[in-house]
Amino acid sequence: MIRYALLFLPYALQLLCLVHILKTHRESFWIWIIIMIPYAGGIAYLLVELLPQALSRRKLERLHDSVVKPGSKLKALRQKAHYSPTHGNQIEYADASI
Repeated sequence: MIRYALLFLPYALQLLCLVHILKTHRESFWIWIIIMIPYAGGIAYLLVELLPQALSRRKLERLHDSVVKPGSKLKALRQKAHYSPTHGNQIEYADASI
């Protein structure tokens, strides 16, 4: 059973990469690379396109803030809504406090 899963794993990777390319409107040369070179093309797409996107500095900072200081965003939104009580600020604070 595991052999069958390993047999279809590259095709699943290829399909997921193709769907991601089409959804995110990436360059069309990736489609050709993944179709012509199934194993290496999918891995190259993951390394070149998805890994840097996943490890972007802004995403890592947000993850760090949510793990290390979970209440800091709520506190900042509360202060923002208190000192500048606009409708948008009040809505942001209400959404975050739910």
